[in-house]
Amino acid sequence: MKLLTTVAFICLFTLSAFYSTAFGQANSVTFFQKNGLWGLRHDTKGKIIVKPKYSNKEKPWFGGFSDDLAVVEKNGKFGLIDKTGKEIVPIQFDAINNVHFGNIIQVSKNNKWALLNISTQKEISTMTYQSFEYVNGFCSIDSDAYENGFFLKTKNGESGKCGLVKVNESSVNEILPIEYNEIIAIGNIIMVRQNDKWGCFDCNNNPIIPIKYSYIEFYPRLDLFLVGSEGGKKVKNSEWSDDRYYSGGNWGFLNKTGKEFVALQYDYVRPKPDRKKESEGPELVKVGKNNKFGLVDLNGKVIIQLKYDEIDDNIYSFNDFMDILPYSDENGLFKVKLNGKWGMINSDDKTIIPIFYDKIEYLSEIYEATLNDEITNFDKTGKKLEK
Repeated sequence: MKLLTTVAFICLFTLSAFYSTAFGQANSVTFFQKNGLWGLRHDTKGKIIVKPKYSNKEKPWFGGFSDDLAVVEKNGKFGLIDKTGKEIVPIQFDAINNVHFGNIIQVSKNNKWALLNISTQKEISTMTYQSFEYVNGFCSIDSDAYENGFFLKTKNGESGKCGLVKVNESSVNEILPIEYNEIIAIGNIIMVRQNDKWGCFDCNNNPIIPIKYSYIEFYPRLDLFLVGSEGGKKVKNSEWSDDRYYSGGNWGFLNKTGKEFVALQYDYVRPKPDRKKESEGPELVKVGKNNKFGLVDLNGKVIIQLKYDEIDDNIYSFNDFMDILPYSDENGLFKVKLNGKWGMINSDDKTIIPIFYDKIEYLSEIYEATLNDEITNFDKTGKKLEK
């Protein structure tokens, strides 16, 4: 019995030590404050590792840069220490920021910023930048970013212009010089604004679209650019969705190589951004000119002539998971309006249900067409149904 008790005690002690070590309790350290200064000590043992000497306004902590490093301040300068109290980055900088990539951090002196490798304690860029920023709020642009490096937007404080650099563990390479008013990246596409004109480059600074358009937007799923002239604007239908249209000025489309396949001729354009990404069905874009609307495909071919007062935008709301034509219902029919009346047409622009009803609804595989409060039912072929 005594032997069993001893064995149980040893097992319990061993497990306790294991879990304590595994969860960092045996060797955990913490900052403590005395007389307004911060020091470092063992959390469980109470043994002081670094006597209070850091003047951080708030309690320093391990985890902002890595689990083993903390930012400390002394005499108005900042550096990094590890859990043994060793200075990994000397306390000599005016500010330190993380970039969440490998061993790279941002360090500042005299309102200028550089990038520094923690492991080598060497600056991999010159201390000449006014700021480094993530592109679109993210540090990477392309899918290979974490293998080959990542991208940061740079700024010049005096001009307010920005550029783009690619960063790896040992170097910083300029992709775009600091001469642009705005930079937006989507996938491997980098759109830039210079004064009031937009253009586009790839991640290797190869030009795709010359800087001459007043508006540009890239649709990665469709591999096309929407471009606009002066006077155009984007209008969102809802704050809660990506659904929008473009009006005013002239609008057209370029393919992913920058070649124009729909000339800037429409004063209204509405792509369908919420369509299911995996869809293999054809794509159509609603276009308008002089208050007449039609549909074009992604080759610029006009599918539905611009002769209707309206093409119903909402008819496809439940079709995002179906391989059918955008703007059509599940039967491939389009709801159109002409001279104040509604009807249904097919993709050949052929009338299926005559265009002279006050409203048309599709319910349970039947079209209900209303004229002067009188309802007429049709099937999907346009055949009138007996009541």
